[in-house]
Amino acid sequence: MTAARGPLVTAIKQGAFKRAFKGKATAEAGLADDTERLLERAVLDALAIAHKAGTVVAGYTKVETALTSGAAIGLVRARDASPDGVRKVDALAARRPAAADRPLPIICSFESVELDLALARTNVIHAALLPGRASEAVLGRWRMLEMFRTGGPDPRGDRQMAVNPARD
Repeated sequence: MTAARGPLVTAIKQGAFKRAFKGKATAEAGLADDTERLLERAVLDALAIAHKAGTVVAGYTKVETALTSGAAIGLVRARDASPDGVRKVDALAARRPAAADRPLPIICSFESVELDLALARTNVIHAALLPGRASEAVLGRWRMLEMFRTGGPDPRGDRQMAVNPARD
C-alpha cells in the first residue's frame, strides 16, 4: 500500500487494517478525507512558519519583484484567483531569469481565505516562496499532499506541479 488516496480507500473497503492487525484495528470510512485534510493543514502550517521566517512574500508587487529578480523558488496562488491575475503572474514566471533551468512549482490547492489565515493578512491571491529551509518545507509537504491526491509523482518528473483539484 502507498500513501495515496486510492489505495487507502481500497484498503478501508476491503478491511485490510483489520486483517493486518488481526482484528484489533478498524478504519473509518472517512479516513481518506481526514488524511487529506491533515496533509492540507500541514502545508498551511508550513506556509505560516515560512511567512514568519521571512521566506514568503505576498501581494502582486512583491511577487513580481521576487519573480523578476529570480529569487522565487515557488508560487502560491489562491484557487479562486482571477484568470487575468493568473495570466499576468504566469507571464512573469515564464520570463524570470532561471525559467529554463529551474521550473517553478505552483501551489494552487487553497482558497484565498485559507491563505489569508496562513499568512495573517487579508486578500492573499498570489505569494512567492523565497529560498530557505522553511520554504523547502512548504514545498515538501505540498508534494506529499499532491502525491496522496494523485497516487504518484508528477508524470513530467516533478518539473511543475500546478494542481487545482476539483472538489467532490
